Amino acid sequence: MHARRPLILASVVLGVLIGSLSAIGQTLPVLAGQPGMAGSVTAGVSIVMFLLSPVSVFAIGYWIGNRTDVPNNYSRISLLMGLFGGCGSLVGYVAVLFGVAPGVATQLPVLLSSVYSAVVRVVDFGVTGLAGAAVAHFRRVEQP
Repeated sequence: MHARRPLILASVVLGVLIGSLSAIGQTLPVLAGQPGMAGSVTAGVSIVMFLLSPVSVFAIGYWIGNRTDVPNNYSRISLLMGLFGGCGSLVGYVAVLFGVAPGVATQLPVLLSSVYSAVVRVVDFGVTGLAGAAVAHFRRVEQP
């Protein structure tokens, strides 16, 4: 698979963005002391996160699917996107928490929540990225 480095880099960057947004969406209304703001912040963050994942993750998978032999590398594509996207998400989530609310970030429920979020992103990136790569592969194969 010759596109390994761009795939890893794109997965990490996207993971950090998604993890950061997730932490901001969960902590900003509480830290601002305005519970009424929670709905609008959550809606805005949800829209941006939808554009990042699954849409951008699928697009990265599609891009990789055009540059590699998907049937021989499907497990590698899924594994690389999942692991690096999940790790990036964990880094972004924890970095925002420590930057915004260091006292909150060290509490066990918050740490468990960040790990859970990262595990969800591992599966999300792996499956959605592989789906994008598979679509690119089948479109390439079916063209005359």
